[in-house]
Amino acid sequence: MWVTRYSSFAAAGALALALAACSSSNSRIDPKYGVAASPRVSKAAYIPSGGGRYQVGKPYKIAGKWYKPKEVTRYEKTGIASWYGDAFHGRKTANGEIYNMNAFSAAHPTLPLPSYVRVTNLANGNSVVVRVNDRGPFAHNRLIDLSKRAAGVLDFRRQGVAKVHVSYLGRAPVDGGDAKFLEASVQFKGRGPGGIQRIASDSSDENMPLAYGAAQQTNSGPFSILKNLTASGE
Repeated sequence: MWVTRYSSFAAAGALALALAACSSSNSRIDPKYGVAASPRVSKAAYIPSGGGRYQVGKPYKIAGKWYKPKEVTRYEKTGIASWYGDAFHGRKTANGEIYNMNAFSAAHPTLPLPSYVRVTNLANGNSVVVRVNDRGPFAHNRLIDLSKRAAGVLDFRRQGVAKVHVSYLGRAPVDGGDAKFLEASVQFKGRGPGGIQRIASDSSDENMPLAYGAAQQTNSGPFSILKNLTASGE
């Protein structure tokens, strides 16, 4: 699929593993970005989140441009999102997790890894919280690179790119275990029930557990973020 291949080069999401000094000596170096793709370590359709490390990282240079990762307490920005999929599925991300195109995750050039951001498609109002665990995108002044599944929820997979608003929510737990939280964060504007209620009644994805029961009963960890967002009407 052209969009997938284009996004792979535009974002170079999993290529950023080289920035964490994790690329193998026999990896092919991309001549444009100067980094190598990490080896594929899993072919499973569903890969649990977590298993990496918390990191911010030092300033780095890709294709002649400097990026300066940093800790943040607030981050609000509007820009263009792209997505990456099959070419990077099962490969390690910049913080040592494994990229799962069927999960709600993302790559960002400078935000702490892993962390949570809410991404809203400004064309249709759809939004979702994603786990930022990779570096990218590195071309065309893109703001964020989303997983295949996140792009599907935001309804721009076919177009390849979309104008989005990104809002930083905070650090994500290193050990993962947030699939239910991320699933429950989905909001479809103007298309009936959203978030927890929509997922509980409409989800048919066998790879992602339903979130309704856990979200109603859990007041700590990632779900506390979702509860606060729901209470504030976001």
